[in-house]
Amino acid sequence: MKGKNGIILLMAICCASCEGDKIDQSLEKTQFHINALISKSETKMTDDTWINGDAIGIYTKKSEETLSSGGLKSNVKYINGNGATFLPAKEGEAIQLPSEGDNIDFIGYYPYQEKIDDFSYAVDVSNQTNQAAIDLLFSDNETNRSAENTDVKMIFKHQLSRIILQISAEDSEMGLSGLQATMTNAARKASFSLNDATLSAPTATGDIPFNVAADGKTAVAIVLPDNDLSDNLLILIIDQIEYKYSLSLSTKIKTFEKGCKYTYMITLNEKEKTITVDVNSSIDTWTEGPSETVALDPSDKPVIPTIGDGSEENPYTVSDAKSRQGGTDVWVKGYIVGYYTGTKYTSFKNNNEDTGGTNIALATSPTETEATNTFPVELKKETIRTALNLKENPENFKKEVIVQGNLEKYFSLPGLKSLSNYKFVK
Repeated sequence: MKGKNGIILLMAICCASCEGDKIDQSLEKTQFHINALISKSETKMTDDTWINGDAIGIYTKKSEETLSSGGLKSNVKYINGNGATFLPAKEGEAIQLPSEGDNIDFIGYYPYQEKIDDFSYAVDVSNQTNQAAIDLLFSDNETNRSAENTDVKMIFKHQLSRIILQISAEDSEMGLSGLQATMTNAARKASFSLNDATLSAPTATGDIPFNVAADGKTAVAIVLPDNDLSDNLLILIIDQIEYKYSLSLSTKIKTFEKGCKYTYMITLNEKEKTITVDVNSSIDTWTEGPSETVALDPSDKPVIPTIGDGSEENPYTVSDAKSRQGGTDVWVKGYIVGYYTGTKYTSFKNNNEDTGGTNIALATSPTETEATNTFPVELKKETIRTALNLKENPENFKKEVIVQGNLEKYFSLPGLKSLSNYKFVK
């Protein structure tokens, strides 16, 4: 970070007492009145000001101890009401500091989550619709505070990465409205420790859909930091033409670091011509990065754009899932068209006379009969097997269903294993 990084909370201290009452010095406390200022050289999400209703969470602990051992106040919610002013969501929960006693440290984060277990903040970037709601900020700079040292300034810093695509067309007649942009095989979920400010290994991977402007010229995604981009693709689709850029081709941009903004300047040329991608990694208020220029060819064949992102709300189609192998904890939609009796997909049976009950075959169409077009799903979990298999449920034949699990090869075909959930499509 350069310059004034982070969001500065200016906390003014005042003594709380009741007029006419005698103050018990052993119980005297000071209460924080919190103002939050965002430096103009910084940005919060895509803006540089707080929005009315923005909420932060604050913990206090004994200095030099962890939250788990020295926690005093836990996850106190403060809400922005007007301008730079933050007030406790509940008046009785205002953070107070004893005038005598142990010094304390402050831990803060944004955006607020009501339920936090074991000081572990759940991070989920799979839905990019409201990026302000997933842009994790963290503060742990204020330590060893006492009533004699009341000038508390909490500096909040970004913990995730921001990817921006600036898209243009070589042909001025080429419109970009309706463009879709996706990053494949990306980390979608993890946990963030409020104790030591570390992110866990990803707990789910899959596609990250960019939030694309109506004119198609800008696409933005908030993503988890990643030190290996070799398996990731940028996929852009416009007018049924698919353009791909493998991040493994980058010679300078090898990682996404926390607090960094990376900008890809992409020029789309006409079909059958090359695509020029001017990759410029930068940080608007975060960090400066490298840049490079690469040339790409469009896919040979037109494709039909899809909107699935692997979430329950927008599950992958069978076709999507086949090309997204390696994703974990994703949802796939298809019709139950049969099952497999052997060890390869060639044992596919297109009927509801299942004799094993350990798997089902999905397809894009309920009338699919070709084994090569099927998508095998392992039914390992007993409760799900009982509900889905065709041996016990012949009426499930040709029903549409969405299933959740990990995308990996099964019966020598791209498939889904470790099935954890399902829902029939009504």
